Amino acid sequence: MPRDLGSCPETGLLNWFGTVKVRTQRQVIARLRMREVSKTGQGCHTCNRTAQHPVVKRPAVRSRQVPLRVFRVGQVNSGHGPLRGVVHTFTGAPWGKRNSEGPDLNDSSSQLSIFLLYFVEIITLLVVETNRYYHDHLDRLDEGPSPQPDMIEAEMLVFLAITIQMGRCICDKLTDYWSTAYNFHTPFYRNCKKRDRFFHILHFPHLTDNRNEPDMTDENSDWLWKMRNVFDILNK
Repeated sequence: MPRDLGSCPETGLLNWFGTVKVRTQRQVIARLRMREVSKTGQGCHTCNRTAQHPVVKRPAVRSRQVPLRVFRVGQVNSGHGPLRGVVHTFTGAPWGKRNSEGPDLNDSSSQLSIFLLYFVEIITLLVVETNRYYHDHLDRLDEGPSPQPDMIEAEMLVFLAITIQMGRCICDKLTDYWSTAYNFHTPFYRNCKKRDRFFHILHFPHLTDNRNEPDMTDENSDWLWKMRNVFDILNK
């Protein structure tokens, strides 16, 4: 960077960049001319002699443009031979969805509507199994606090929204999100859900009934049985 830019720093800086640009162009032109001299054999810039040197011509390398293709597993040849594939023509609804799955969706649908199309069954499953697990927990207690009301789908969506937002605003403790301190206060969390209710839901999330636990001593048992219901929904 220049030390003295004159009375007007902006004009001096622009002039300095223009000078650097001209110098760079001159260096490029000088290198190209030197390369041309080396090719024609008029001199050698390596050994600094003017004697004629044989010019070794290398074959020109042309870049081969490979057309874009869609390959499917099992249809690509193995080995060092050329890749061969079949271009598949995909057919379906004009907007990439089944009308039977989302008949109420159209071009003006919101992003939440598209999200619910994929996850509404998972949200319902999460609500049902979480409530079931909470009631099983109450049955195991002889004495305890007064029971909390069951969750609904809307409350579970708010719980997930708060959880996602926590990843954007990191705090040391979960209770700091509901803190009224000046350096921690964020009205979003207090307005969406009470702190005790959030911790209650956080303590009992479930995706399956624990009474369906398989015999884990069997080597053929399903080790992902707690998530199997989610996989079945996604594979529909």
